[in-house]
Amino acid sequence: MRPDQWTIERFPASDGTPTVRVNGKLLHSKFNPLREAERWAANVPDCKTIVVIGAGLGYGVATLREKQPNATIVVLEPVDKFVTELQQRFSAGNIRVFSLARRIDATKITDDIFAASGNDVTIIEGYPEASKWDNSGIVARLQFRKTLRQQPPRVLVISPIYGGSYPMALYCTNALRELGCTVELLDNALLDPIRKEIDAITQRAEHQQQLTALLVQFAAERITALAAEFRPDLVLALAQAPVSGSVWQELRASGIATAFWFVEDYRLFPYFKAVAPAVDYFFTIQRGEWCHELTKAGAYVHYLPAAADPSIHHRQELSAPEIEQYGSEVSFVGAGYYNRRNAFLSLLDLDFKIWGDGWKGADSLQHAVQESGRRIATDEAVKIFSATKVNINLHSSTYHETINPDGDFVNPRTFELAACGAYQVLDRRSLLPELFTGGEIDPVTTIEQFRQRISDVLIDDTIRTREADLALKRVMHDHCYTHRMEELLGVVFAQKTPVSHREPGQLYLKQWLEQSKDDPELNQYLKRFQARKQITIADIADEIEHRHEELSSTEAVLMLIHEFYRWGKERGVI
Repeated sequence: MRPDQWTIERFPASDGTPTVRVNGKLLHSKFNPLREAERWAANVPDCKTIVVIGAGLGYGVATLREKQPNATIVVLEPVDKFVTELQQRFSAGNIRVFSLARRIDATKITDDIFAASGNDVTIIEGYPEASKWDNSGIVARLQFRKTLRQQPPRVLVISPIYGGSYPMALYCTNALRELGCTVELLDNALLDPIRKEIDAITQRAEHQQQLTALLVQFAAERITALAAEFRPDLVLALAQAPVSGSVWQELRASGIATAFWFVEDYRLFPYFKAVAPAVDYFFTIQRGEWCHELTKAGAYVHYLPAAADPSIHHRQELSAPEIEQYGSEVSFVGAGYYNRRNAFLSLLDLDFKIWGDGWKGADSLQHAVQESGRRIATDEAVKIFSATKVNINLHSSTYHETINPDGDFVNPRTFELAACGAYQVLDRRSLLPELFTGGEIDPVTTIEQFRQRISDVLIDDTIRTREADLALKRVMHDHCYTHRMEELLGVVFAQKTPVSHREPGQLYLKQWLEQSKDDPELNQYLKRFQARKQITIADIADEIEHRHEELSSTEAVLMLIHEFYRWGKERGVI
């Protein structure tokens, strides 16, 4: 559900103070919101900057300002209808309010917070699960800066054997290392010659299936063996990585966080249905109802668009022979999908070069296809981008004649071209406006507009230069793989402490459930925490205190245990 479709219900609490529900979820106490705000603010430690995720009607922030008048308070409010009220109420002083429902400069806000306060920053939710309503990624990036930059986690990256997501595994590895993580890459491209050999050995489908199954089993064993040696805090697999369900199960049982970045179109690759519930965190380049369905089924889904790696994707100065080989007024790098074969017929009268494989059978295009349609390596693609005046970026489709009118995700090529300072003509994508403005990349909706845009910018170099420069600045500011990995790690470890950082007494929810199976009442109570991967007794006590209702016998016992645990910690006996 989009933010503009949320239902907001305001009503008086038992003491007459206004309270509110959003999508049926109570944001403040239905009994005494002001007393709740007092208790909430009392638990916020003194620090230079306090980031409040979700302020609602502002009771907690108002109380916090009274208790810590010298602190800077940054409010990130997911419910856009509350933002204007909050900005008016806290217009003076040291409180800044931002809407998570609108496009914000997440990089600048994050940088400013930590530049002003060092690491003396507290990040806290103003109402339960407010962070889940963040579509900007800023909450995760703040969590990373606060908790992980000082002691980055150990990450095992699993690449696919081949395909478009393979280089993305390399980019993720580079970015994680740049963030200070200890990283091991399990490069499954080493298995690609064996995969190709299977087809050479036999043409019988049953034998090919058996040999492929053995290869996948071998790849899976490599993962568990390396994980046992490397002892990662996180295993991150890219789309098409050969990871079986049993491997995910074994990794999670070992306390290792698991994540999968599904950088593919869910409409074409339905294997996501098996992967999403098998991992702790499922990242996707698309949004929509399919994500909500996965969430209802118990998967943790987070939108994470593609990006660029500036160490690889950058403008290059080419020699004269390279310009002769790779240069043209118009070019396209990519595979020969059905819609591209049709769309490019209208461009053949131009100085147009097509690079990449998958163009066999496209006879009318063969004079534009370069070097017999061989696969183009990344370093060559960057040279082509740099040598071309207008780069065509038409998202692939197997069933549309030319442009997909309902296209949503933004492909990696968009970010890569921009990072190279290359001008591109791009088809319209519904998720593009929140990534690039019209002045940076101005998409087209028809193949006729494609042709007209090419003609216009070939005549006027200033258009190409201006938009390419702006798109480059945007990528460097917001859309590098370091930004994405910072967000990914923030999402993962906001709820799941790295094994190497974990404190005694911190258990996974499944361990609590297993140990309480002989106590049906306690077991049933603990199931309310199923949205969390791990909890402590302090987490449970905090939840109980927040509810402000009469304690059940189970809650009373848990609170007693918490008091005993806190007493033991204070005296150093636990």
